[in-house]
Amino acid sequence: MKYLVRVKEADLVTRLHDLLADALGGIPAVCGVDIEAEVLVGEGKRADLVTTIETSDGQRYRLVVEAKANAEPRRARDAAHQLGSLLDALRKPGTPDPVGVLGAPYVSDRAGDVLAELGVGYLDLAGNARLAVGPLYVERTGHPNPHADDRPLASLFAPKTSRIPRILLTLPDTVWRLQVLADEAEVSIGLVAKAKASLLDGEYARDTPDGLALADPDGLLDAWLAADRRRPRPRGYYALDGVADAERRICDAARDLGVRGVLTSFSGAERVAPHVRYTHASAIVEAGALTRVADRAGLRPVKTGANVQLHEPYDEYAFYGAREVDGLNVAGDVQLVLDLAREKGRGEEAADHLRRHILAPLWADALGPRRPR
Repeated sequence: MKYLVRVKEADLVTRLHDLLADALGGIPAVCGVDIEAEVLVGEGKRADLVTTIETSDGQRYRLVVEAKANAEPRRARDAAHQLGSLLDALRKPGTPDPVGVLGAPYVSDRAGDVLAELGVGYLDLAGNARLAVGPLYVERTGHPNPHADDRPLASLFAPKTSRIPRILLTLPDTVWRLQVLADEAEVSIGLVAKAKASLLDGEYARDTPDGLALADPDGLLDAWLAADRRRPRPRGYYALDGVADAERRICDAARDLGVRGVLTSFSGAERVAPHVRYTHASAIVEAGALTRVADRAGLRPVKTGANVQLHEPYDEYAFYGAREVDGLNVAGDVQLVLDLAREKGRGEEAADHLRRHILAPLWADALGPRRPR
């Protein structure tokens, strides 16, 4: 999850002024642009920028810009509602209705979709824009966020914090009181509160009278995949008797040694949603026990030509949601998707197959009536 570097409001408004002038000034049908800052539009109401555009046919249109330092989807929705009252104050009979625009350091695709749904345009410092007024239309998308500041300890997908979205995605029909969720995740209630704020800002979850409820599981998992968290490199091994036998020996070895070990990636998906042929086994083994499991399973460490990959978990909740399938321990579906999506070859295809055939039905059933905890 990316967090915005704090931008002073005065600087933000000044830069939005220049970007707006540049975006509109390049349209052939525009023959005049007048931008005013800090405009009083009613009792106690002030617009950050009001832009009057004159077109070659003599028509005049107005854009009303509200500047916000944070344009996460929920904040964008709130800003759109705030713009509504400014637009009402500026409406005049016989003239085109003014159009609202959110200006921010960065507007994500998700936030842009929220704004489009509410009939509000946007402009950001990265160069993204969607402006529609009268016959004029400007759209610029795909510019990454240059104002982001990675803060792994505060990130929703940092190892310990990621336990909260993992639990929500694994138990989607549950509504969570914060303390119960903290107990389930084995983290502090303060960390859960911070995660809750990020989940609500992204509209991945919603606050209900009974507690926190999952709202957009697909969006949440997409955000997790896009976060691109670094993980320890797997260790490569070679099994003489083939992948299927190696998978069973790894599970048996972990069980015999009393440590946690689960099949993941293609190996795990083969047991719950088989889709592609694969040539190497993958398993997650409890931290500190990897070498012992490999030795007991008869695996030989190699630098090249490995047909077995053993991973240590980036967090112990990588085992959350694990189950036994045909006598083999298999990672939870969320972990399978995370690991498949990072596989070369047909990993993304296999991850998508698992999402569509296993997770999507689970989430669809769960987003009805919820059970509080």
